[in-house]
Amino acid sequence: MGTLVIVAFLTVMKFLSFLKPKPAQPTILCYGQQSCGVEQQQIQSVMEWLES
Repeated sequence: MGTLVIVAFLTVMKFLSFLKPKPAQPTILCYGQQSCGVEQQQIQSVMEWLES
């Protein structure tokens, strides 16, 4: 029962995060964040530029 409550809580929190207004610039909210609002191609271009 405890695991079900945790899964339900996480699902609700993920849903509520969609309701937050989008920031004007990309931000990192937590470690391991999966996205920041920047397209993958843009990130790839910057990473390649940093390596050169």
